[in-house]
Amino acid sequence: MKTSFESNAFVIKNKIYFQIEKSFLDILEMNAIEELDILDKNISINPQNIEYSLTELNYHQFKTPVFNDLLIEIGSFTLVYSDENELIDEFFVIY
Repeated sequence: MKTSFESNAFVIKNKIYFQIEKSFLDILEMNAIEELDILDKNISINPQNIEYSLTELNYHQFKTPVFNDLLIEIGSFTLVYSDENELIDEFFVIY
């Protein structure tokens, strides 16, 4: 299992804060509100608020909450990376 220090080093080395924000904005830009199951695109994330976990396959998972314009959490956005900084998957989930 990765220590907190090791996960922080991965975040810094691989610019996860930037990557999660960019990927989130790309999802919003490339998809219609109906495809995303949201009322409008006035939603946001805080890339500094990332929950880290190691998956069963030893991938690095970075999850951040998705907020509406009233700052109510309505979902989450997750990026999953390999040790080699390869993006394995991304998840946009609305509750």
